Amino acid sequence: MNNLIPFSVICETLRESYPGTPKNNDACDTVIYLIRNVLSNVACCSVYFALIENTPYGSLTRLSPLDKTPEYHRMALKELQESRWDRLKPELRPQCDGEIACYGFEPGEGQIVFHGGRIEETATHEEPMEFVTDRPFSTTLNPDFALSFGLQNAGLTHAIELYVYVLTFSSRSPRVYAYPETSDKNIEAELLVHSGAKLTLKQREKIGMRKVPNSAFHRGKKREIPVYMVRGTISL
Repeated sequence: MNNLIPFSVICETLRESYPGTPKNNDACDTVIYLIRNVLSNVACCSVYFALIENTPYGSLTRLSPLDKTPEYHRMALKELQESRWDRLKPELRPQCDGEIACYGFEPGEGQIVFHGGRIEETATHEEPMEFVTDRPFSTTLNPDFALSFGLQNAGLTHAIELYVYVLTFSSRSPRVYAYPETSDKNIEAELLVHSGAKLTLKQREKIGMRKVPNSAFHRGKKREIPVYMVRGTISL
């Protein structure tokens, strides 16, 4: 089975909401356009349904037990879905990796995913770097969601800058997990990457400035922060 989920489908769908989306279907050009031009991210649902209907993603979400079944409710990944990683019981963390291994799949070579928000282990990205993840790593197929999530999180955490990662899977890659189709998490088009993934990251590129709320308690008061794009690869 070819597990490659083409980025062209996502670009075509984004153009329905944002007509200026680049026609060359390039992931980095698309992220640059979204950062500089899209002030209200509204395409998450339409991208999700396009992925379900027009790519292998729909069948890959069905590798997991359905969210209404007792088996799914016993899964550590369900608990992770409903909490932040740092709030997950430590004893469940190895179980998350086991479930990714059991119910996940190997992404196709060249698969592109995104992550919005600074990865703590990577400091400031002033130089290219490599590191290996020590826990499941959250990514999304949808750059619109990555940017939206990153901006929201930057406001909540008082971040002074935002990173949007454009990551490509190599020929030897860790397994990834897609939440079942009816899961609340699934609308994010999330792919959860098994621990032990090697991220090889290039130097950051400043793309523009965006406004974020000062915090959840200061609605209406916004500040500008720089937004950077970081290109990289995911491998074993």
